[in-house]
Amino acid sequence: ARILLLTQQLNQLSSRSNFISLLSSAMDAVESVNVESLSQISKTLKLTIVHELMLGLSLSHHVNQDIQQEGIKYLRSKISELCSGKEKLPENVFRCLFQFVILYD
Repeated sequence: ARILLLTQQLNQLSSRSNFISLLSSAMDAVESVNVESLSQISKTLKLTIVHELMLGLSLSHHVNQDIQQEGIKYLRSKISELCSGKEKLPENVFRCLFQFVILYD
């Protein structure tokens, strides 16, 4: 039931233009993270590629630079997965992802 609630909340956030800041502030308590732990969280919570991209985007804006770097690595790996699939992105997620690619590629 909690996983379903989280998925519903992520779906609602994806339509908001400020989803990155909302998720980022929710992640402020995180002290360390790496790509492997993010992948494990994703598997455990059964996140969609869109949710994974949202998570990576929010972590790439984290106040801690080490977490930012891990978020960027994670996001890059998810972009590769996205390119091999046919997932349709919500407009806000697409726009933020496009800005990320311009800044970091």
